[in-house]
Amino acid sequence: MPTPTNYVYGCRRCRTMFPHKQVHYTPEAARKEALAAGWRLAANGTGVLCPECPRSARSGRTVFHPVTVIAVACALVREYGWLSAEDAEQRRTQGTADLVISLLSGELRAGRPMVTQADVDQANAAIGWLMRRHQEWLSGTRPDLPKYEKSLAGTIQSCLEDSRGVYLPGFQPPDRTYMYNVMAAVASTAVVYRDGVKKAARKETWQSMQGSKQVGAPGELLENHMLIVTHASSTNRTWGSSTKPRPSHDYKLIDAEGNAFKWWATDKVLTKGMSVLVKRAQIVKHELYEGVTFTWITRCQIEIKG
Repeated sequence: MPTPTNYVYGCRRCRTMFPHKQVHYTPEAARKEALAAGWRLAANGTGVLCPECPRSARSGRTVFHPVTVIAVACALVREYGWLSAEDAEQRRTQGTADLVISLLSGELRAGRPMVTQADVDQANAAIGWLMRRHQEWLSGTRPDLPKYEKSLAGTIQSCLEDSRGVYLPGFQPPDRTYMYNVMAAVASTAVVYRDGVKKAARKETWQSMQGSKQVGAPGELLENHMLIVTHASSTNRTWGSSTKPRPSHDYKLIDAEGNAFKWWATDKVLTKGMSVLVKRAQIVKHELYEGVTFTWITRCQIEIKG
């Protein structure tokens, strides 16, 4: 039996997501549901159009629901990563928020990512996460909130309360004038949510290490010890007399008792969340870093468990 792809159809011109009620195995099945609900085939027959978009010429759509804007941004981040306006200016290219505008306005056709149901779900989660944090700050249960989150929450709240939604730059009605690009701001919710969730996860993991204690003594062996990777980072380094950079992987790990470990390797590639059995390793030293006691290990012989 084939695996569902969660294929989601969007309007070829304005990128509004079709509200699918079931998971489809093929694009043809997803298109069939959209056509049955009143959507139409595009002029070239390769996509579908929502009822509000014409079959030919450039789309006249100028306003979109915040979820649509953020879902497109999530798809771009998933495919290409996030590029800020400042970095884009240095590289003489478009930032991710500006790409969202180009896609929704119909100016950009090439390089358009497929917006999946996961992107739509992430957009809804991003709005819920942001508005919840803002409400906690307003009620006093959250001590403070970054200034940009306060501004972004207010902007999205305004767009949600106004049934017209988020306008393309230059198309706001006289009663909705802004001193900044609203669509770019709303699109940035995708990366604000992503980074916020990562930061919260790192903070939670770091707090779980506060009770860490020293394990063994320098020079002793650590054998048959189960660890979970909590942090993983990689870079290229040069050392010794060699001038050729080589990959280096830095790991932080924790055991079932909450004791924290550090390990630096060149040939073992692990990812966050992996469970590894350290069959044999040598304890190098102990280190106190930002209130957490770490046990450094080296020469690890491991077996990945999950």
